[in-house]
Amino acid sequence: MSADYTAADGCWFVALAGPGFDDHRNVAGLADRVVGVVVEQAMGDLPCGVVEVADTWQALRDLATAARGRLTVPVVGITGSVGKTTTRALTQLEVARMLQRRVISEALKDRVPTVESSQYKLYMNELGQRVANWALDLMGPAAQLKPGEEDAPVGGRFERSYRYTVVDTIGGGTSEIQKNIIARRGLGLPRNF
Repeated sequence: MSADYTAADGCWFVALAGPGFDDHRNVAGLADRVVGVVVEQAMGDLPCGVVEVADTWQALRDLATAARGRLTVPVVGITGSVGKTTTRALTQLEVARMLQRRVISEALKDRVPTVESSQYKLYMNELGQRVANWALDLMGPAAQLKPGEEDAPVGGRFERSYRYTVVDTIGGGTSEIQKNIIARRGLGLPRNF
């Protein structure tokens, strides 16, 4: 499902309209890439499925409500521009902590936590890169100053951290190796060559 005129292949496209825009103008150019379109007006002969509704905004809300009704877990939406990055970072740090606990739990049961360790390492490497990027963004241009340079925020620690997050994806097994371990041993998928 997409409400964006850059709809991916194999999606449904919901043509929304509002002040200053009307996605119905984009339907013909997307029709050969999408499974179908949801529109408010007849679109003629298209090479995809067409669902005509009175109000595409309401149809999108109805679809979202139905999809949400199928979930059995709580859903949290974070909107706005105040605190969203911080909240996302804190949530991801909590996920990392839970992954770490899974590694420890397996080890305490005298099991080799191969898959759990790979999940933790892969997640932590990617999280380290995101945190370093967020820190540099928050500190502005001065964040690029290296350790020892005058006016380097936090002694240049985040600039150095940003550079070393790339190295972390290699040390102890590359991220690709970790993904293969997770895929083969954790998910039972075939070997990736």
